Amino acid sequence: MSSIHKFKYIIIDTETEDVVLKNSFREIAEFINLVSVEHLSHNTVGKRLAENNHFTFNSLVIKVLLW
Repeated sequence: MSSIHKFKYIIIDTETEDVVLKNSFREIAEFINLVSVEHLSHNTVGKRLAENNHFTFNSLVIKVLLW
């Protein structure tokens, strides 16, 4: 498996156009909690991604990467 395939999720900041790759719900929640005043738990991240493979949170778009 190539090193890029180890990432499962992408986070795009629509304001700054920054892109971050993450490997778990916990990593996503930690990132969101660092950059946002509002906080999310990793359980909430998992539930939102299970519904639709993507969700938005403030200026962030979080999406499952399908390889």
